Amino acid sequence: MRVVDCLAYNVLLDPDQWLGFPSPSALQQFLIGAEWRVVFSRTAMPKWRLWGPLTEPAFDASVVEATSHPELSIRWATALEFLHFSARTALADLKSRIEAFAADHEPSDELVDIRMSTDGPEWLFAMIAGRPAMFLGTDGGLGLENLLNGATRGGDWLGLPAVPRFQEVKELIETESESCYGSRFAGYRAYRDNGVGRLLEWAGFDATKR
Repeated sequence: MRVVDCLAYNVLLDPDQWLGFPSPSALQQFLIGAEWRVVFSRTAMPKWRLWGPLTEPAFDASVVEATSHPELSIRWATALEFLHFSARTALADLKSRIEAFAADHEPSDELVDIRMSTDGPEWLFAMIAGRPAMFLGTDGGLGLENLLNGATRGGDWLGLPAVPRFQEVKELIETESESCYGSRFAGYRAYRDNGVGRLLEWAGFDATKR
């Protein structure tokens, strides 16, 4: 499998087409969403097809070591945001690092663990509503936007079977966003801080129940 066959690399080729506010963390959230679609569609798929080398321990270690603090308990996305003032520069660096790593390493054939959950998307959204930082690394609305786009657009790019609940939740949130703020994406921005629970309330989830 070539690096150009992985979703992460294709997002990096044109981040503005995939991510509202492109950054390494946004990419990570997007790919998490795509991975949940793999899980809930019960599809056998190599991790490399989604992440490229981003889940390889050696790749993570090389990026964290570049911060001069290899003891930090962080991964590639945070490390790159520590290294670069500009998120766009961080993404360009990530693209170069993926290309270099892929040139020297064979793609892993490890599959996404579809046993991560025996429940469905309803369980996932209920958990995110109550504990967003555990699943998104943030409790801001932009993280939820990235996850939903990964599960829908990213999953479509991967050719995954449909998981309609992802699109339904996205549609409920974005219809309310348009009604309240004039665009389908404005709600994610309006609730960019501490807003995941509120946005998921628009889709019928109660952040106080999990």
